[in-house]
Amino acid sequence: MGATSLILPRIDRLGRVRLQWIGFFAMAFSLITLSLALLSHRSWAVFLGARVYCLGIGMGPGVTVFAFAVELFPTDLLTRPLNI
Repeated sequence: MGATSLILPRIDRLGRVRLQWIGFFAMAFSLITLSLALLSHRSWAVFLGARVYCLGIGMGPGVTVFAFAVELFPTDLLTRPLNI
């Protein structure tokens, strides 16, 4: 929630694709951190890796996926699944 509320007002200025890349790299970095922390039994690094992973999702795929869908598809195509 924290990263999403920070990114939404800035999504036009920073760019959707750039935010996707930043988010994916943050998630990859955090997974590497998590694996090394679990191997070395460091609990603070596990917490850090989990927090960076959540931040990466909030900065990239968690927010920009919905922005891409709204911009790429026409409105009538987006509303068809809701007309059950």
